Amino acid sequence: MKRQPILTQAESTQLRNLLANCLTNIFINDTICKYLVTDGSETELQILNCCNEHSPELPQIKMAYAIWGRMDLADRHAVLGKFQCLYTGLSVTGPVKTKTLLFCALFVHEFTSVFAEAMEWPD
Repeated sequence: MKRQPILTQAESTQLRNLLANCLTNIFINDTICKYLVTDGSETELQILNCCNEHSPELPQIKMAYAIWGRMDLADRHAVLGKFQCLYTGLSVTGPVKTKTLLFCALFVHEFTSVFAEAMEWPD
């Protein structure tokens, strides 16, 4: 299987900054609340499907995942660290897995558009 090349350091850094800004805006603007509101069952599908009006298509999600994997490991860790910092500021109670599911929902519903815009992916 042929691996795609790793992004340049500058490209990876640019994506890291875009994703960090996206996270900051989501938490500051309380957009994060729409991902935290569940009916108490807190199932994986409920969290991931909470924003159907902004659901990217599978090719866009696959593209985002491929780009994420091509980013420098330190940049991916920085994005995860930013998420952890912002998440810690929330008063979220519930299962430990909620944090992971929340990040996955943000990746699918928010990061895909950041990646698409950065890489000039068609709408």
